Amino acid sequence: MPQLAPLDSPVSVYNGRAATGGPRVLIASPYVPFPLAHGGAVRMYNLMRRTAEWVDHLLVAFTETADPPGAELLEICAQVVLVRRTGSHLQGTGNRPDVVKEFDSPDFRSALQQAVREWQPQVAQLEFTQMAQYAKDCAPARTILVEHDITFDLFTQLLALEEDWDLRQQLKLWKKFETAAWRKMDRVVVMSERDRAAVASPYALVLPNGVDLARFHPPGEPPEPDRLLFIGSFAHLPNLLAAEFFLRDVWPRLSGARLHLIAGDRHEYHLGRSQVRLNLDQPGIEVEGFVSDVRPAYARAAVVVAPLRASAGTNIKIFEAMAMAKPIVSTRSGVNGLDLKPGEDFLLAESAEEFASAIQSLLADPPACARLGAAARRRVEREYNWDSIARAQMDLYRELLGRQLVGAHRLEKSALLGRR
Repeated sequence: MPQLAPLDSPVSVYNGRAATGGPRVLIASPYVPFPLAHGGAVRMYNLMRRTAEWVDHLLVAFTETADPPGAELLEICAQVVLVRRTGSHLQGTGNRPDVVKEFDSPDFRSALQQAVREWQPQVAQLEFTQMAQYAKDCAPARTILVEHDITFDLFTQLLALEEDWDLRQQLKLWKKFETAAWRKMDRVVVMSERDRAAVASPYALVLPNGVDLARFHPPGEPPEPDRLLFIGSFAHLPNLLAAEFFLRDVWPRLSGARLHLIAGDRHEYHLGRSQVRLNLDQPGIEVEGFVSDVRPAYARAAVVVAPLRASAGTNIKIFEAMAMAKPIVSTRSGVNGLDLKPGEDFLLAESAEEFASAIQSLLADPPACARLGAAARRRVEREYNWDSIARAQMDLYRELLGRQLVGAHRLEKSALLGRR
């Protein structure tokens, strides 16, 4: 039964599964990690689900709705605390990035402190850079900051595309905030060796993104000829810029192709708030918002495209397409931070001409599509499955907690994979 706060409270508390008595890990997140609406949610949920056998998760997360958490979260968390996000009253100061101020909430801080007092977690895992502002509220727990991307790296890339005064000011604020946050954490988790080099700290380690190989697998039916797929939430500016580049410069060069664009929840709202202008009302273009299960969309696609001009962290959608044995055409930014080989794991294209030519060559040669897709599947099987990444996550907890975790649960490295 949920343990509800008063009706007028922005905080709701829901009891989940019975606590196991194992080590307690508090997850502080700016988003609820289910449903799997974006890459960050995919990562959080998959790692939480796979480590829940050995630790008790306490999730404290912002929400923008009054909806209770789904059964999927309550099954893997001892408790879920949701805090309604209605905006911050602290945005008048100019010494922190806008997003950090947007997530500065007295209600969240109070709920977090209360959860720490009641549960006394041994580890506090802060997901996304802006949540670093709550590190001191988690004391005395050991702290992990999960850098889904290096935010000032993304702003640097965006400025390289086009000079913008506001972006430059935000870049200065992000670099100051983010580098200071790294120094306050016991560990900083990044998605790639490239990001680890940017952090330049002995306390930074790579726990890459991955894919659920059992859920995403090659479809049994052939794809629809000439069908392209681009998945990118319009809530994220790099995806809007990617769609702009593709529709303006690449799409007119393609004849007879069809494009399926999955633009995420409230995509029209996010597009309206941006300065990017897209002509989505064109023959051959199908636009969808949030899709709870993207596997049918991958199955129907002959080619998956990732035309990003700027990107930080790593792109989980690339792994999903690879696991579905789909040929991919991508810019370097689209595979940012991934140790993938052009021509073997995907086709690399930077200019509009290169992008259109690569797509046309694949569409005209189904056997080449199949070979490229099969090679991509083999690559993720070897290196990018969530089971092995979850084992590395458990190793990190063991490192921070010492023998307490090992003695309580007798975790062996082969056990996690063997039981899934």
